[in-house]
Amino acid sequence: MLPVDPPFPPIALCADAEAAPFEFENSRKFLRCWRGHCHDNELPRADELNLGAMKSLLPELLIYDVVDAATIRFRLAGTLVVKRMGFEPRGMNMIELTPPRIRGQVGLAFTVVAQHRIGIVSHFSHIYEGGRPGRVEMVMLPLGAPEGQPPRVMTLVSREAYEGRAPFGLEETADRVEDATLIDLGYGFPDIGALLARAA
Repeated sequence: MLPVDPPFPPIALCADAEAAPFEFENSRKFLRCWRGHCHDNELPRADELNLGAMKSLLPELLIYDVVDAATIRFRLAGTLVVKRMGFEPRGMNMIELTPPRIRGQVGLAFTVVAQHRIGIVSHFSHIYEGGRPGRVEMVMLPLGAPEGQPPRVMTLVSREAYEGRAPFGLEETADRVEDATLIDLGYGFPDIGALLARAA
């Protein structure tokens, strides 16, 4: 496991997914789409996703293979994500592109979502063109993977608009997570205190 530095941001628990503290309507839509793919109390399977039903969300959608906390590979990146990054990240290790200061936190978040079937909504701020800060909301949800493949996590990123448009020209990636809320998706919560103690 990667070392976790700095200390964790404030972490809240949300037992009712409908009451999750989303700031963007797309986040609620994302959760509804995910729930619409759940059958017989099983996670949505990555190979059975109806991406057409999520068409309006696809430009900001990401799917990752979660090998372990230090290896989280991009599997799918939406068109706006690719445009902001300036390259196609498929197959790359997301952790290597994450600011070193928060790699441990990010790796832990992805493995907790993948292994314990919870959701996470978190907030942070990037710096965009002209030094303008932009608040970002990221929602992480687990996916079932085909037999013999690592578990997957699907994320949607929503950004605070300015001047009537989504921000581009990423100058500086956030190196601090402002807050995180763990969402019960119907499978219960793991022992969060034990997880954090083990990661510290």
